[in-house]
Amino acid sequence: MIPLCEAQEDKTKLEEVTKSGSTLYEDLFRSKGLGLIDILTVVPSLRLTANFIFQVCERIMPRYYTIASSSLAHPEDLTIAISLSRYEVSLPDGKTMRDGLVSGYLEDIAKEWEATGGKVQASTLCFVKESNFVMPVSHDIPIVMVGPGTGLVPFIGFM
Repeated sequence: MIPLCEAQEDKTKLEEVTKSGSTLYEDLFRSKGLGLIDILTVVPSLRLTANFIFQVCERIMPRYYTIASSSLAHPEDLTIAISLSRYEVSLPDGKTMRDGLVSGYLEDIAKEWEATGGKVQASTLCFVKESNFVMPVSHDIPIVMVGPGTGLVPFIGFM
């Protein structure tokens, strides 16, 4: 399914991209990290319909973050630690920076929180998965903590 293109050059480009065995999609879009809106800079006469977008675009999958707070120490608070994902994309008219979908969204909320003194009208869905980790009953009992792939975030909550 190829969406409508007003310019023949763009239509030809998209037909080539969708040919079996073509590497043009990888060359033009994926290797440059282009998103849906960025594609319009490569194929400017492309007219995307809602039907096309819903059929072709993948669903946004949940992001999993490790909790960096203790419910024993702060039962009403939940803290996560994230780093902003920022990357460069190559567009026909030059390079530009893009933020990660969720980390960029959360950074925008944090900036608004700071600018308004905590008066933010934003919300997001989240869920907490119960942990099966149990700390020793006494702080005198030594433990060895290894976090392959988790980084330091869970250890902040343990401490």
